[in-house]
Amino acid sequence: MVFKKIESNSAEINYWKFTKIGDSITGKLKDIEKDVGVNKSVVYVLDCIGIEVRVWDNTVLADRMNHVKIGDLIQIIYTGKKKKYYTFDVLVDDGQQETTPSN
Repeated sequence: MVFKKIESNSAEINYWKFTKIGDSITGKLKDIEKDVGVNKSVVYVLDCIGIEVRVWDNTVLADRMNHVKIGDLIQIIYTGKKKKYYTFDVLVDDGQQETTPSN
């Protein structure tokens, strides 16, 4: 028997890898994929200046992402680990322009 390695024809899939507190990713929420992988997990797909990056869900992130809509510009910030889970802040661009007060 001769085995041949199967190569993927699709583009490489990028997953966000955070390593230290303060690591962040910014992009537009493009899609929410459900039932991904053997654990049937949720993955958030962000468009980061034309590069698609996926972020694995967890309980804390799911709670915060409930307030985000497809197309929103968001930033996810890794804030540390509490006992057995990772914590994140999620910021959403509210689309308001900063203005200076007029006199």
